[in-house]
Amino acid sequence: MKNVHHISDCNPYRQRLNGESNEKFVARKAAELDAKFLELGPNTVIGFICEPVVGAAMGCVPFVPGYLKAMQDVCHKHGALFILDEVMCGMEGVLPDIQTIAKGLGGGYQAISAVLVSPKVVQKFDDKDSNFLHGQTYQGMPISAVAALTVLKQGALLKKGLQAALGNHPNVGDIRGMGLFVPFDQKLGVAKEIIALAFRSYNLLIYGGVGSANSVHGDHFMLNSVQGDHIMIMPAYIIRKKDTEFIIKMISKVVHKYFDNIKNIP
Repeated sequence: MKNVHHISDCNPYRQRLNGESNEKFVARKAAELDAKFLELGPNTVIGFICEPVVGAAMGCVPFVPGYLKAMQDVCHKHGALFILDEVMCGMEGVLPDIQTIAKGLGGGYQAISAVLVSPKVVQKFDDKDSNFLHGQTYQGMPISAVAALTVLKQGALLKKGLQAALGNHPNVGDIRGMGLFVPFDQKLGVAKEIIALAFRSYNLLIYGGVGSANSVHGDHFMLNSVQGDHIMIMPAYIIRKKDTEFIIKMISKVVHKYFDNIKNIP
């Protein structure tokens, strides 16, 4: 995209140096953003857009504690806006200048989205003595608001259950995510078609996606075999506890079957 530049993503499982703490990892990422501002010229940069939990593009990789605040500090140091795109993953952490929310707000129960704007940004419209007309027919629908509040109460049963069932598996790494948006990496890089067949034997269907097989090179994406494969589990928010327990049981069975039999693959 013209006039849009990128820095590397925040993926500690794949990018952390040996012995590197969260603090040092975050400092390295902040230094990269600062260098990008200096490269482009701070006066030419409007803002930095960040997706805290990167969904389909990386396999639901959440931010490292302290990462968002560090990136925000760099933006404000150079007079740029800090913008969070949280449409897929809900709400968490720091107070950005602009924030988009949608899927994590309604969870599929109702169509609802919102743009949250800080007083600093709103003040600019007042300073110019102008109006910002923004609103739709269904703005502030009570039913959508109730659905959003209900979705926010979802717990972490799925992630906790997967960690208990697969956390010590030698070929499973980085069980991560938030709420009912939980993926995990497979350490052994074998054909994705094989694990798809294993899942199908338990009536579990998976579909292919770009996932973490892609990475940014300059201003475009390229296939990258270094970051590995992952499986994303994203059940509907209407599932009950027994449904979640069933998902954990079946995922655990198929993963064990897949890796136990992989030595027999020619």
